[in-house]
Amino acid sequence: MAKKAAKASKKRRTSKKTSKKRTAKRTTSKRKAAKPATKRSAKHPMDIAIAVLKRNPKASYADVQAAGAKQGVKVAAPIVMRHARNKLGISQPAARKAARKTAKKTASSGSGERAATVAFAAKHMKKKPDITMSDLQKLAGKKHNIYPLILGLARKELGWGRPKKKTAAKRAPGRPPKTAGRRGPGRPRKTTGRRGPGRPRKTSDPADAISAVVNRMRDLERETDSLRKALDKIAGIASAV
Repeated sequence: MAKKAAKASKKRRTSKKTSKKRTAKRTTSKRKAAKPATKRSAKHPMDIAIAVLKRNPKASYADVQAAGAKQGVKVAAPIVMRHARNKLGISQPAARKAARKTAKKTASSGSGERAATVAFAAKHMKKKPDITMSDLQKLAGKKHNIYPLILGLARKELGWGRPKKKTAAKRAPGRPPKTAGRRGPGRPRKTTGRRGPGRPRKTSDPADAISAVVNRMRDLERETDSLRKALDKIAGIASAV
């Protein structure tokens, strides 16, 4: 029995070793079959730009595009030229630097012109606070370009706040706008000289007023009598039934 058990354990060990060897062979074969890491092709826009700049450091973006078109590569981004120059240690062309300097100068001169326009507007607004923009434009002519922002800057320079707009008092959402003489919900219309129920009309003579009150009292007595008679009739009919 012991011999049989030893043989069975040996078989297991050998089978495990063989399975490990097989898996190792499979992994190695897969690694060999895998494609190697692809390098950037020679027809990349950056490589074309570097090649063109090596030949001619003063080459333009149009030259690089033409070289790319010959090789069937589209060089669409001008930043490729900048990166290629940085890699080769080539500085920017003098024409581009000059263009940037002129752009800065024009920007600074524009801000100076605006400051002069603001000063012009502030000067005239100080003399005449209610001056309009059209009047300022007429005074400025072609020397200064007056527009709403200039008026705002001139007000700020003079220390004036924004002109306050006349707006109606804010009401709660859903409430109608307030109008003169508006009544509340359910309230009767207010009329001048309105009398209460049963009250006689106002008269200037007190005797007339007293006689009117007496007449009204008599009318009320007649009404009560007629109502009593009607009630007696109704009671008689009810007792007969």
